[in-house]
Amino acid sequence: MTRGHCPEDYLFNPAIRKPIETIYQEIDAFTFEIQPDDTDLFFRLNAVVLLPPLVYDGVFLKGIVYSVGMDALIENVPGMTDLFHTIAHSGCSSYPWSLRSDAYFSVYPNPHREAWFRQTHPERADKILIPFETPENFNEYNAQCRPLDQRPRDLICVSRFDFMKNLPFIAHALKVYRKKYPQPIRMTLVPGVRLNLNGQHLNDRARMILGEMESILGHVNDYVDFYPVAQFPHELMGLYAESKAFLLGSLMEGKNRSLHEAMACNVPAVCLKAFNQYTRGDSPIFPDGAGDLAPFHPEGLADTLHHVLENREHYEPRRAFLKHYGRKNVTTTCIDAFPYYVQHLPGYTPGNHLENVWLNLATQHLYGMSLHDFLYKSRKPLRLANSLEEIRKMEHYYRAQCFGNRAKSIA
Repeated sequence: MTRGHCPEDYLFNPAIRKPIETIYQEIDAFTFEIQPDDTDLFFRLNAVVLLPPLVYDGVFLKGIVYSVGMDALIENVPGMTDLFHTIAHSGCSSYPWSLRSDAYFSVYPNPHREAWFRQTHPERADKILIPFETPENFNEYNAQCRPLDQRPRDLICVSRFDFMKNLPFIAHALKVYRKKYPQPIRMTLVPGVRLNLNGQHLNDRARMILGEMESILGHVNDYVDFYPVAQFPHELMGLYAESKAFLLGSLMEGKNRSLHEAMACNVPAVCLKAFNQYTRGDSPIFPDGAGDLAPFHPEGLADTLHHVLENREHYEPRRAFLKHYGRKNVTTTCIDAFPYYVQHLPGYTPGNHLENVWLNLATQHLYGMSLHDFLYKSRKPLRLANSLEEIRKMEHYYRAQCFGNRAKSIA
């Protein structure tokens, strides 16, 4: 699944001294996409439907689907392109490598980087670039929230034992915090793997990182509460809701699902100022009121954590999340990104598609629900497929639903 070379300097160094065009090129030399020859990974091939294909009143309207392996999906289920506009995403900071998709999730709006991409890659210059940071299958209304005075956990960090997560750097900050401030804090770490402190069940990289944290803190359990595996969504959402603040220590990732999950649970976020700085350009990491940003040194991070924890009543991360992110916002953003819908969607009004009467009548006609309920309440095979076999079933289902009705035009 991993292709290309990850520029590891970017994971630890917030000041890369290179021309920005060179930085763009190095970031784009890495992807997590499933490629057509990754046949051993097809069981992980996914497809998420943002808008279903629709037939109503004699008109056929293509839907929208995205995948982390769009070229593999199209090659093996070519009929999907009859039914959907396709969006690829790389799973990291790079532009996708897909050649066959209609559009790319580009993570952030960055006009300079977009212009560079189109000039540098003329064979892909016609791709629609959709700057949305959270193309995950996450239902923001499943998020749990608690009053501020009913949160027993100080800090939560949802992070696997990977170099990019900078867990030893976080350990330094926790140590500084305890020396500098009278009220000690503890961090709940959710690594997603079973473990004990002798490194059992961990690979060599994870053991190395855990060993570094131990050497920095003396006894890591004096600072960190390990919650090895939290089932998604309810168990993990409960941990967010119990926490006073969320911490992300990465300098470069791409979209970060846990950051947005925490905001949806009304937990203020602390990130590094340099997080994704080269791909973001002037775009913010998160909206105003959702959290605060720290410099890349332990004392600066400790000070920022203290400020957020002491002033957490002044943050409104869930309000910010619902305004800018979530399923309905990504669907609206994607519909607006395709010129096709301006021409073919009856009653097209930018930014207000969940209220579109034709869309809701058509969705009700074919699938027995409103567009809102399709996004938030539908089950397989309507919205999500998690393997090549499931994607084939999805394509067959939609083709039967749509082409069993007579469409006046197939645009």
